Amino acid sequence: MGYSFASLLDYDNRLDLAVSIIGSTPTTLVVPQSAIVDSAILVPSSLKLMFVDSGKLEVLSGGVVTFDSSANIIAPASMKVKTGSGTFVFTNGGEVHLGWWGTTLVSEVQEAVDSLVNGGVLLLPACNINVGLNEKIELLENVHLRGVGELSKFSSVSGRTVPMIQVNGVSHVQIEGIHMLGGAPISESTRFGQLEIKGDANHVVQDIKVQNCRFGGAGYVGIWLKPESNEIIEHIQLIGNTCLDISHPIYVGHLEERTGDLIRNLLIKRNHCRGVGDAGCDGIKLRQSVVDVLIENNYCEGSTGDGIDLYASGDRICIIGNILENNGVQGVDLKTDDTLSPTHWGKGRQVTIKNNIMRENGWSGVSIVAKPSQGDEWPYSVNVVGNEIYKNGRQGIVAGGRDINVLGNLVHQNSQDQTLSTVLGGIRIEGFIDEHTPPNVTYSEKINIDGNICWDNKTSNTNIVYSGIYVVQTVKHCTLSNNLLVNELSQTTQKTLGITVANGATDILLKDNQSTGHEAPTHVSPNMSIGNLVDVLGESIVVELGDFSGNFNLKIPIFSPNTNSCLFAGFFTNSLSLPGSNQNYLNAKVYRKGIGSAPDEEVFYLYTTELGSSLQPFVAASMGAPKGGQKVNKGEVVYIHLYSVGSVYLKNAVIDLRYVTF
Repeated sequence: MGYSFASLLDYDNRLDLAVSIIGSTPTTLVVPQSAIVDSAILVPSSLKLMFVDSGKLEVLSGGVVTFDSSANIIAPASMKVKTGSGTFVFTNGGEVHLGWWGTTLVSEVQEAVDSLVNGGVLLLPACNINVGLNEKIELLENVHLRGVGELSKFSSVSGRTVPMIQVNGVSHVQIEGIHMLGGAPISESTRFGQLEIKGDANHVVQDIKVQNCRFGGAGYVGIWLKPESNEIIEHIQLIGNTCLDISHPIYVGHLEERTGDLIRNLLIKRNHCRGVGDAGCDGIKLRQSVVDVLIENNYCEGSTGDGIDLYASGDRICIIGNILENNGVQGVDLKTDDTLSPTHWGKGRQVTIKNNIMRENGWSGVSIVAKPSQGDEWPYSVNVVGNEIYKNGRQGIVAGGRDINVLGNLVHQNSQDQTLSTVLGGIRIEGFIDEHTPPNVTYSEKINIDGNICWDNKTSNTNIVYSGIYVVQTVKHCTLSNNLLVNELSQTTQKTLGITVANGATDILLKDNQSTGHEAPTHVSPNMSIGNLVDVLGESIVVELGDFSGNFNLKIPIFSPNTNSCLFAGFFTNSLSLPGSNQNYLNAKVYRKGIGSAPDEEVFYLYTTELGSSLQPFVAASMGAPKGGQKVNKGEVVYIHLYSVGSVYLKNAVIDLRYVTF
């Protein structure tokens, strides 16, 4: 059955009369001129209003025109078909055009939103909505606000006291293809976002999507997820947005401490972010009670702060495939703050940072920093995997915490900051020492550093560069294996170190690393530098020396490595007691044999006269810290010199050498 045509003029230009007479007969009713509505009218789905010429409905105060859906109206997108202080209502939504109400005023946008009482799509044309300092647009449940991109603009001047658009306690909302510009806050105490998403204490707010929008200008925050205490928002998607030259492009979490709030199941993908202002202006910031987040394929560049900042927050976070470059501080910053309660804020747990490119940031590519004065509440279960990190001002990676994997990263050409007295360079693993007297030390522990390639992390000045991997004294239970550390550029004035383990580090396992091309005149072994007091685990070789008695003076070769090695400990054991008096004693010294005319270099020694008593049988006696010849290149020979006086008996004597390869 087809539609018949009629004119509203046929019914004295009265919509109520036309609806009453036409009833449910399928009809297209032409509205050629302005018609007044001063009562409640229900337009059935079978009646379509076609607006032509100067046709419109002037709905007076108290008047309500209720349509089944937007299909009840036939009108150009830019034609204003509704005037007056009354309302349109679309019971079953559909796609409505902002132009039907007007395209210049906030009140027109809000009225169009409010017409979609059960949800629907509000289509914005190219327009410029000037948002007054105290005005805002609040979206309803199930409403989709869709613009045409940068030309669908909401703009404001500085001095605002409210956000421009707010999603306040409602779910199933989409915002797409709009441009928000300007609107800095009136003061620091009135911070807000151009777009704010807030929760509701009585129910979970969920399913919010913001995509393909542009935020910028003088605003404080572009997109702000901002629940109050006891509010939960979840299943949020921020996709394909451009947020440039604004203090905080994407901000997740409240500024001040809240209790019972939570943001979870968040996707931040394909956004372009640049935050400008001070060192706290980051591209993407997560702050307070944020869990289950995927941050993927974003381009965060040129921020005065970090590219991505997990500030005292972020549990179960994946940061994957992002480009983070030219930011003022860190590429990715995962940090804690001991002034913030871990119960409410979190400390960064189960975080994966994978397959990102981080370059030319002012400080480091990845920074994982702890202030663990609140016990165990600091970063743990963190994976830094497969990233390319280069030309940053300081380190490629600096990490502190527990249960941390640093795997398969390419770390090169860092240490670009020429002003640092000690340049940090490649990968640095550190714990925490506070400023108390005496200081409280908290160790970073259970760290695995495997399969990384570090090269040419150095500066043009003459300061020491920890070019490869540097493990500081506040680290324990740390494994370094299968890493390749190379300097290929001309050394000239360079002072670079490959693997450095500082005094005080404990339970450090070094195995199958390769370090080459480093030079530092003040270090005996710049490719592998291990402090004298380090508790290192590595390779070992046990050599049986044999049986000797009486006075003897012997040199016995014991070791020739098949790769460059660094000796860090030696232990001497005999099956009989060895005397330690001035008349009866044993001297045992381990040497690295010099090449050609080069002198032999002493590595370890054991004088039984220095033990204070005899050496008991079957006791592994330490031969002390290395004396200087601990670096043994491939093919060089290590030997032991045994010298006795008086009654000394070696029976089944063995020497155990501990070393690491590089």
